[in-house]
Amino acid sequence: MSFFEELKRRNVFRVGVAYAVTAWLILQFTEILMEILDLPGWIGKSVLVLLAVGFVLALILAWAFELTPEGVKKESEIDRSQSVTAETGRKLNHAIIVLLAIGLVYFIWESRFREVVTEPEVTAVAAEIIAVPVPPDPGASSIQPHSIAVLPFVNMSGDADNEFFSDGVSEEILNVLARIPELKVAARTSAFAFKGTTSNISDIARELKVANILEGSVRKSGNQVRVTAQLIKADDGFHLWSDTYDRQLDNIFAIQDEIAQAIAENLKVTLKLTAGESGNLTGTNSLEAYEYYLQGMAKWHLRTPENLFSAIGDFDEAIRIDPNFARAYAGAALTWVVIPGYVSFDERDSQRKTVEYANRALQLDPGLAEAMTALGQVASEQLNFSEARTYFEHSIELNPSFATTYQWYASVLSKFGERERALEKFQHAEDLDPRSRIIGYNHAWELMRASRLKTALEKIVSVLQFAPDFPDALETAMLFNLITGNCDAVATYGHRLAELLNKATDSTTVFVELCEATDPASRAAVAARVVAWPEMSFAEPESPSLIYDYEFGTAMIELGEFESALTLLERMATNSQSPNADVMWFRSITTPNGRKFSCDPRARALFDLANLPPRLPQLACR
Repeated sequence: MSFFEELKRRNVFRVGVAYAVTAWLILQFTEILMEILDLPGWIGKSVLVLLAVGFVLALILAWAFELTPEGVKKESEIDRSQSVTAETGRKLNHAIIVLLAIGLVYFIWESRFREVVTEPEVTAVAAEIIAVPVPPDPGASSIQPHSIAVLPFVNMSGDADNEFFSDGVSEEILNVLARIPELKVAARTSAFAFKGTTSNISDIARELKVANILEGSVRKSGNQVRVTAQLIKADDGFHLWSDTYDRQLDNIFAIQDEIAQAIAENLKVTLKLTAGESGNLTGTNSLEAYEYYLQGMAKWHLRTPENLFSAIGDFDEAIRIDPNFARAYAGAALTWVVIPGYVSFDERDSQRKTVEYANRALQLDPGLAEAMTALGQVASEQLNFSEARTYFEHSIELNPSFATTYQWYASVLSKFGERERALEKFQHAEDLDPRSRIIGYNHAWELMRASRLKTALEKIVSVLQFAPDFPDALETAMLFNLITGNCDAVATYGHRLAELLNKATDSTTVFVELCEATDPASRAAVAARVVAWPEMSFAEPESPSLIYDYEFGTAMIELGEFESALTLLERMATNSQSPNADVMWFRSITTPNGRKFSCDPRARALFDLANLPPRLPQLACR
């Protein structure tokens, strides 16, 4: 009998197959158990090694021994005529069939019903990753048929002083349309990004994720003005509607309101929508006040310390000119509520100013979603999450197209533990305002905290493609590449950031050193050096830092440098101007290392010190 036939007779093949299927099922169960209990990775590797050794032993035993009715005996001691290997083989066949059936059931469950997120390593070189376009996100929302972008109307007067009037017409039309519940309206930030470009309608619509484009022109001559508007179906360029409005320039804002309302009424018929009265949504009859307001909102979107404080000055000047200008109060409220996130500023003082401005705005105009959103953010910072949700949901009812509401609502949902809903809201905010640097930046961090690092890096690179000088995006790209070990990218982003911020000292080499450190002791020492830097805003030229403390802490958690992360967390919990937000940030990291860090008794004690509400869902710690 050949060796192959002897293996078959002794059931070695059957034992091997039965063992392999059983081992595979054990590995799958171990993986699920490790994920649920957040067990260390060495346990899975140990199980794999034991199963591999056991496989070899099982084959040896199957060859050398036989299971008989009298027990286990050596193969050499059994009379071939008395052997029961054939009967044992049939039993093994039945066992293999049962095991395969169990494996098939598990495979169907795992592929259809179990939701597991895995992300491959990011290894792109910095110079390439900055320039290469990001592939479309397969999870992005499909374009809604009732969606529109209002492009800035073209000033045809040949007089630069009339630019403000043409922009004002576009702004007012957008304000009217934004209050139509059935209509998704692209935010001004994104729509106005195409001002003066030669991009075609279909490309603009694709980027803004809208089905329709409203464009037009304004020609002003003496006391006469002619406004032409046309609605275009983006996919085929078909003109759904167009009209021309000739008016006397008696009252500039009355004309804007009238034309905006007329266009809205035409859209109501064309797109089968419900449009209400506009009622001077500008909120002021002062051209000068309105100009200050628009300047302030543009600076608010830029999110740099100097622009934020300059925006406050613009809003206050608009209020000085027109004390009843509700939207200027709302703009000031939105600015004050975000300032502590960018500079060292007392959070309680900024909250007091936010509430003061927002309440005044709502007294003048109870329907201002911007003011309602600012109050919701204050409630969130004060950990009154239920109250914050109420504010945000009411704000969405008032203006379903204000992207910032969805962004801040998403952050609240994340803190509640509703991560998937949070990501949905971030995506909705980005659909409304795809050219918003701050929405894209926050969306990237939410993806990172949800263990989707590759997608997060793609997101922040996409922000840099239209906002290459946004410091927060450069800082985030540097940190994400630090986590993935792409040290060339760390150097590229770091040097660009240091130059942009006019740093007295370019500390990029420290972050590269941290990235390249392979010895745990060396990496811990470099991390400790960064943590020891004075606590200042990373944007200040005198500060050696190129990062926010809480974001550097996140990177250290992902790299397993828990001691440095704990030092930062303790400093934030006891000395920070905004301890609640900073500590909550640390606790909301749900990556495997983030959960492990949150289970550290020292971290849990600091979370308790901050008096945070219960974590949802509760974290199971051993």
